[in-house]
Amino acid sequence: MKRLTFLFPIWTVIFTLAVFLFGFVPATIAQENLENIIL
Repeated sequence: MKRLTFLFPIWTVIFTLAVFLFGFVPATIAQENLENIIL
């Protein structure tokens, strides 16, 4: 149980980073592509 308790915050950080990358990066790329198309 101690090992799981120790690993839990690590997996929480990894999951948060994964959600951030999969949500934020594609949005940024799409925005840049739209700006390039408009310009």
